[in-house]
Amino acid sequence: MPSVCSAQDCDRQASGLGMCNKHYLRWRVATADSRPPPPYTEKMCTKCGIVKELCAFNKCAGTKDNLRPECKECHAKYHVERRKERPAYYRDLDLCRTYGITLQEYKDMFTKQGGVCAICHNPPIATKGRRKILFVDHSHITKKVRGLLCSKCNRALGLLGDDIAGLEAALNYLRLSEVN
Repeated sequence: MPSVCSAQDCDRQASGLGMCNKHYLRWRVATADSRPPPPYTEKMCTKCGIVKELCAFNKCAGTKDNLRPECKECHAKYHVERRKERPAYYRDLDLCRTYGITLQEYKDMFTKQGGVCAICHNPPIATKGRRKILFVDHSHITKKVRGLLCSKCNRALGLLGDDIAGLEAALNYLRLSEVN
């Protein structure tokens, strides 16, 4: 008769270390950091084929040695290439993760604003070799998206801390300096 998993309330068939596959994998992930380091000090990258020190590899809990099969450099190159191959996908992913909006919602806001900044009404300008875009402005308290801003207006709001009193004080300062 096959043995049963040693985990509480589990009646699946046991395999490695007296646990079913599900509980064995959970145990491996949970104990990944507490397991002793591998007996070797170098490893070959599966992408570039170069033997490198272990510190050149990112951690990965699901592997035997707790390290990714490719080195950090190859892993980074892979992600840079992927972003270049699929810019719209990653722009959509970044917008969704950061602001909770899709690329289509961004494009709709851009069209609604006439392709200009919501504050100064100027079109976007390229900054330091980057493409011409309007930045998503959002409340850091409510996380609600307010509109699209050019680089200068976005930085100005950020430097003033999205504080209405600070903005009013800056306005008063400018008004007083015009009188004098």
